[in-house]
Amino acid sequence: MAKVFDCSTANARYLGAKIKSGAVIIFPTDTVYGLGCDPFNENAIVRILEAKRRGPAPMPLLSPSLEAVGGAANLTAEAKKLADRFWPGALTMVLEPKMRFNAHLSNRRGQVGFRVPGNEFARKLASESGGILVGTSANVSGRPAATTLREALRQLGSKVDFAVNGGKLPGVPSTVVSFSRGRVKVLREGAIPAGSILEPFGKRWGRGGADQL
Repeated sequence: MAKVFDCSTANARYLGAKIKSGAVIIFPTDTVYGLGCDPFNENAIVRILEAKRRGPAPMPLLSPSLEAVGGAANLTAEAKKLADRFWPGALTMVLEPKMRFNAHLSNRRGQVGFRVPGNEFARKLASESGGILVGTSANVSGRPAATTLREALRQLGSKVDFAVNGGKLPGVPSTVVSFSRGRVKVLREGAIPAGSILEPFGKRWGRGGADQL
């Protein structure tokens, strides 16, 4: 069973170093409990996929700040506008990466989902992990996302190295958007209503299905 920590700055530093060394960790976000690892560690990514019993669907990345995301992905004017309004928060933006990521982190077009979470510990952990952290939901695929550490450990406790207790979480997933030729598309409506996302862009919007994130 995973060793459990609280949400202290010292623990974020310690666990960030462990993630850099290949650890897989359960941690709190502003939506549900996340399952994280180094996005450049193939073995750790495979461990997450096996733990979740997950098929070929992209996993999103968490970063501590807009600046950190800008170092890893191309931010369009539309993306910057949404980031100014909703980050840190429950908005995942599908962006063109500036670097090569594992195929399990990208969609069919090579794009990757990025988010700056509203949870302070999650941001600290992402920062201490090198600025980018895999942040998929801590549950077996097809089962409800975990809103308590107890539930996350019940599903995945034997598959992870460490866990962080952040109390009971809201349980509403992030809203997911993508961008194409100046248009904004809501791929999944979550904690942030689609209308709030689309309103600033007038007619330059749409809705569509999403790869699972």
